[in-house]
Amino acid sequence: MRKDNLACLMCNEEITEDNWATKLGFCGSAHYIEYMMEHRLWSSKNTDYSQEHMDKILTVDAAARIGYVQAGVVTSDFQKHVNKFDLFYPPDPASADFSTIGGNIAECAGGLTCVKYGVTKSYVAGIIAVDARGNVFKTGVYTPWGEESYDLTSLIIGSEGTLAIICEAAIRLKEMQQDKRTLSAFFSTMNESAHAAVLILHNGLVPLNIEFMDSECLKTVERYAGVTSPPDAGSLLLVEVDGSTEEVEESIERIKVIIEKLSPIELSLAENEEDRDRLWKLRKSLSPSISRIAPLKINEDICVPLSRIPHMVDFIGKLRERYQVKIVVFGHAGDGNIHVNFMTHPDNTGEIERIEKATGEMFEETVRVGGTLSGEHGIGITKQKYLGIELGESLVRLESRIKHALDPDDILNPGKILPDS
Repeated sequence: MRKDNLACLMCNEEITEDNWATKLGFCGSAHYIEYMMEHRLWSSKNTDYSQEHMDKILTVDAAARIGYVQAGVVTSDFQKHVNKFDLFYPPDPASADFSTIGGNIAECAGGLTCVKYGVTKSYVAGIIAVDARGNVFKTGVYTPWGEESYDLTSLIIGSEGTLAIICEAAIRLKEMQQDKRTLSAFFSTMNESAHAAVLILHNGLVPLNIEFMDSECLKTVERYAGVTSPPDAGSLLLVEVDGSTEEVEESIERIKVIIEKLSPIELSLAENEEDRDRLWKLRKSLSPSISRIAPLKINEDICVPLSRIPHMVDFIGKLRERYQVKIVVFGHAGDGNIHVNFMTHPDNTGEIERIEKATGEMFEETVRVGGTLSGEHGIGITKQKYLGIELGESLVRLESRIKHALDPDDILNPGKILPDS
């Protein structure tokens, strides 16, 4: 691998034998690259690298509807930039104001809009990455249709940094929609919100967002974000639709009819952008707000078939009672992604043990009803021991062989995902 080629990839600046380490340091990659340049194979598992300064939006091809970015570009910055071209990037994780495109690809992030538009993998045309031996490679198809020999792009997406270092990405974009409306419905129980979400989708409607949250979420955001809710509300359902003005109006009316039949405590439509922003402030303030409930938040993100959301909501409620633990629940009801937050104190070992037992039962039930351990957060370390529940031993061994083939020395995010990593 030539230093000047790598420099073009990361900095688009001229690199010489005297300044290459400094220039690459500006990209946040000097330590990583220098080590590989000198040794070719890493023997240390303590080498860190940063993509903090790889934050350039390289170009937007509006006609082809593709944006080319470095991995450290913040998601919301990219979203705002492409809006100038009357385009939009649909994946919208709640962390969009600080998560990066590279991180989103590594985790295959979802977010609020994936019920209609899909998750990150649907928008990655290709990547430029560095493998464990320091080789730069480019993957993907940048035309509307085409085939790779092996779909390495999909292999890297969601691999949590264990197979390659993503440096740049080509991101597919959508045309901006003409209109957007949001409504909110408060219900007495979480199950009612879940049932409403299922009915909306069952009736052939595909909203932009369908989000739900339980009473603990409502209490917390009211306390810390200043957003009020009816005193007897046990849950909140947020639904947003987009499209042409005619499509939006028709969809909203149909959704209102469905929800009204379920006798909500309160049903309202955001009349203007200020009202809409208030509702989404409530949703996006959830994660930081509930962190104040207890010093340790153990966040799981199971995903189940849509028809099983009400069942899983009830099952989680039973776990709360049986193990006497504090659980806060919210999620993307439109795609079955339920965020289950166990709140505790790191010194409360007895409670943490009960949480571990509850988590194990929840994962087993999730898989039993046809779900998956993680909708978007990944396996990492904490779900590692449960991976076999979903995949089985044969598939875990196959994935281990893939990891070893691409990273034989286990230097890329070592110890993650696979139990024997």
